[in-house]
Amino acid sequence: MARSSFARSNHRARERSAMSDWFRKRSWTPEDQADFWRRHRRCRSVYNRAQFLRIQAFHLAETRQRELMEATMKLLNLMSAEFPEPSQLSCAHVERGDIFLQRGRVDEALAEYRKAIAQERVHPEARTQCWLSFGWTAVMHHRTELYDEAERILSERENEAMFPVDFYRLHAIRSIICRSRGDINTARARAEAALREASKTHSGFRYHRILAWSQVTRATFVGSLRRY
Repeated sequence: MARSSFARSNHRARERSAMSDWFRKRSWTPEDQADFWRRHRRCRSVYNRAQFLRIQAFHLAETRQRELMEATMKLLNLMSAEFPEPSQLSCAHVERGDIFLQRGRVDEALAEYRKAIAQERVHPEARTQCWLSFGWTAVMHHRTELYDEAERILSERENEAMFPVDFYRLHAIRSIICRSRGDINTARARAEAALREASKTHSGFRYHRILAWSQVTRATFVGSLRRY
């Protein structure tokens, strides 16, 4: 009897998991697609349809598999065209920008980050890291003509920085910009602040305490900052 009860409970848990995971697939086989679209058609609100498309696109993009990047872009483009829920659009722009950046299409990535920034000015309830992504991309690719724009965006949004990785990128971007302008003292001070943030392993928050640093994010500027 106990075993039968356990089996039923285990079956219900698997069913709940399947229901919650249908829009977090990390593969996109014909069977995956059929299951996703079958469930997606049942969604009643534009908000949910947009949200589930974006979340599914995000999970496919996380695999970094080239063929799944194409599927990601199709889902994001479909979301923007048919279910343009304002609260989801800035996230979609950022995800598209990240994919363009992975492909080396820097101008298109920057354009998507700009669109996300503009969207969040109109709908500030949906916030992303676009304000950091724009400046980070500009300095990583030495787009000096964009430094003034990047600085204005940082000044507008810098109070949103919460985690050490945010402050690291904020200080690193400004350090590079200051150095390009010949302001070596400020560049050095910003570099030192960035390095202090890079050394942290705890967030200071009750939740998300342990920092999952991206090795690329952490290492990209550390070497150059230490030379200041």
